[in-house]
Amino acid sequence: MSRDHVVFAAALSDYNSSAVEQAVADLLEECLREEDLIRPGMTVLIKPNMLSDRTPESAVTTHPAILEAAVRFVQRRGAKAVIGDSPPQLRGSIRRFWEKTGFLGVAERTGAELVRFETDGIAEIVSGGYRFHVSQWVTRKADLIVNLPKLKTHNLTLLTGAVKNMFGCLPGGEKTNWHRFALHPDDFARVLVELYRVTRPAITLLDGITAMAGNGPANGEVVHPGVLLASRDGLAVDLAAAAVLGFRPLEIATNRIGVELGLGHAGFERVDVGGKVGTFPLGRYPLPSNRMLRQLPRPLLRFFGKQLWIHPGVDAKKCTGCGICARGCPMGAISMHGLPRFRYDLCIDCWCCAESCPEGAIIVRRSWFARIAT
Repeated sequence: MSRDHVVFAAALSDYNSSAVEQAVADLLEECLREEDLIRPGMTVLIKPNMLSDRTPESAVTTHPAILEAAVRFVQRRGAKAVIGDSPPQLRGSIRRFWEKTGFLGVAERTGAELVRFETDGIAEIVSGGYRFHVSQWVTRKADLIVNLPKLKTHNLTLLTGAVKNMFGCLPGGEKTNWHRFALHPDDFARVLVELYRVTRPAITLLDGITAMAGNGPANGEVVHPGVLLASRDGLAVDLAAAAVLGFRPLEIATNRIGVELGLGHAGFERVDVGGKVGTFPLGRYPLPSNRMLRQLPRPLLRFFGKQLWIHPGVDAKKCTGCGICARGCPMGAISMHGLPRFRYDLCIDCWCCAESCPEGAIIVRRSWFARIAT
């Protein structure tokens, strides 16, 4: 197997800065070997997960220790490091996101530049018949991308990792348009794969020291797989990451479609795991409540539609009535009456409301049939 498709793993119990910096450097060196991929004078976009303005302990975003280690690795090779991502919904200034996630501290300590995808120019790129409007940092301003996803479950895509993380290259409301366009999870997964294919990062380093299980990507259960995964092949990382959480790797639609399109190998058993550790933990963590529904054929879902459903709801004790969920809903299915009210006849179960809620107040509601079946 080509070295480009090998997944390198390192085991770490916590985010101790010196241990993390060494592990990240070792993994990135393994990915690069002797290749002069990152050179003096280059500009490297480092793309973390900045889903929400939450602290690192919540496991919602890439941990700043991982980001800082990646920045310093790039800088030691003489390249300029730029940090960028676009959250689905901004509440006030993006500086709040940078501060809460710890990314601002990384920039201040390292001198790396933090950039706003929403204001730094847009470029159109085409893949698979889809036209994407992405930040110019992705297509023109940076010479290559280092992708730093966070290992999490996701109620729409089941897993968010290397492929899903590149959705953040779309500025702000552009993400909403794609949710409105691709209503079924498989259709949305195909959009994600095509976006990944055309923005293809040079290296993916996945933060799985802490991760999110259960009903992620924002309100799940924090777990501790204690692993970093790195590869030149982001799809290979996602195949391995799925197994770490306890999924069958090809039940993840982005993995399956990526393999069908020839972006990776046909099964997890063909993804090599190398590096100093050589193995990584295969977990049995809580998975999304709607996992089973994501496996059902569309005709069957339509047949059982009124009896078998899992929808977003609200935890009244946590909700502050800020209205971010309503403003970010692609279908206009949420209205504010002190607390959010959901029109389930309009809801497409994209879980954008859960992604954007800064209080973690969006919960999972299940029909009686779904409670029995799942």
